[in-house]
Amino acid sequence: MSTINNSSASSSSSYAGYVSSLQSQISTINSQLNTGKKTLSTADQSTITSLSAKSSSYSAVNTSITNAQSVIKAAQTGLTSIADVLNQMQRIASQATVSGADTSMSMNFQNLLTQVGKYAVAASFNGSNLLAGTAGLFTQTDTNSAAPKTFVASANIYGVVTFGVLSGITVDRSRDATAAVDAIRTALNTVRNNQISLTSSYNNLTSKLNSIATQASSAQSTITSLQSVNKPQLQSQLQALNTKLATYQLLSSMG
Repeated sequence: MSTINNSSASSSSSYAGYVSSLQSQISTINSQLNTGKKTLSTADQSTITSLSAKSSSYSAVNTSITNAQSVIKAAQTGLTSIADVLNQMQRIASQATVSGADTSMSMNFQNLLTQVGKYAVAASFNGSNLLAGTAGLFTQTDTNSAAPKTFVASANIYGVVTFGVLSGITVDRSRDATAAVDAIRTALNTVRNNQISLTSSYNNLTSKLNSIATQASSAQSTITSLQSVNKPQLQSQLQALNTKLATYQLLSSMG
């Protein structure tokens, strides 16, 4: 009789252990179904940690590129205004090639020349300026910080005004006006060439920005895929576990 009772007690203890294990599994699955996120394996968690770190790098590169594009936009806006002023100066200089400019024309011409320099100095964004200075702009366009940065060359229109072809030009005399016409024509060509160059640089950065966006989207999709539960599969597992639980609870109660 004692042997039978011991065997019964042992069976009841085993069934209770099964019940506890099944309840724990059911609780885990219910939690995953409620949160929509599964319990991650060590390997999956490591992958997500790595991808999340890359996502931070993508964000930094995105900011770097968009800031550079803003600097380029400021320069492009400045070049458009400068081209308009140079065309006005060209008209005055052309008129003055006949017999020179009167005082009013000469003053207007010099004021416009000053305006060119002002537009160049004002064409900045966050302290960066491609129309005033020769430094240019280095931009991080790769998540690898050791990779070479993309360079955007300076137009340095301010230098054209202060010590370049526009430096010291006047229209007071006919020969001065003729020289001014040539100088302004050269300056306009410089502006147009820089407009083309900056547009090319902007488009190149857009291409790199799109590439970064694609990589970031892919990384996020992988993270979401690893974290998200397969609801139909979990619901099927849950049903099977509940069936087992009911069976073991019955057996446990029967002793």
